[in-house]
Amino acid sequence: MRRMLDDLEVLLVNGPREGGTEAEKLAARFIRTTLTSLGLTVQGESVPLPGGATSENLWVTFGDGPVEVLIGGHYDTVRTSPGADDNGSGVVGLLELARRLNQEPITGATVTVVFFGAEERTFGMSSDDHHYGSRLRGATLAQAGELPDWMISFDMVGSTHPIAGVSLTGTDQAAVDMLVAAGASVDMEIERLERGEISDHATFAKLGVPSVFVWRPGNPEYHTDADDVVDGPTLVKNLVLIQTALESLSG
Repeated sequence: MRRMLDDLEVLLVNGPREGGTEAEKLAARFIRTTLTSLGLTVQGESVPLPGGATSENLWVTFGDGPVEVLIGGHYDTVRTSPGADDNGSGVVGLLELARRLNQEPITGATVTVVFFGAEERTFGMSSDDHHYGSRLRGATLAQAGELPDWMISFDMVGSTHPIAGVSLTGTDQAAVDMLVAAGASVDMEIERLERGEISDHATFAKLGVPSVFVWRPGNPEYHTDADDVVDGPTLVKNLVLIQTALESLSG
């Protein structure tokens, strides 16, 4: 728990991490440095943004099993928020997951941990003015015929509010079913929700990949300058849930 909270302090030190800004680039640099310090090979791609700005997707892959799982979360924030919960909580959880998978990969699975840039609505309010990083990653994988078998979005998981498994409205429920079952096995009740394009899972759901958004809704500090703290024990519970889910997918 302490390591995740320490990582979060580093993310918060430069203030809001709006897509395409220097603060977002510093966050990407921290993520890359943390992963490379583990001896991992970090892959990345530049994400074009309106007005000539750029963001970046970063990812690492563990294992070589037949079941391919992509788990990701965005590291940017809205302009006015330091983003401890949204989505520093997901970032530090994924960094800790990477540390654990580096020590012990999931047998039977290939797990790719992705840190998406520029998820938030920064440049406008149209249906295309968000999720720049995940839309690029999804399109690239689809074009190459390399879409994963499953996708999990880890986003806003640092509050003590009840946890939910969210599907994109009108899409496959298999990933939500999987998360609910994983939760039951570790005494965590997962609420089922359907929503629109509110996290990076939406990109992959629209491409036909069973996808779920792991979320703790209800944080009153969401998208405000008061989003500067998370609950440490909750971060640990989330990791137990995610590792259980990954193990269940590996067969």
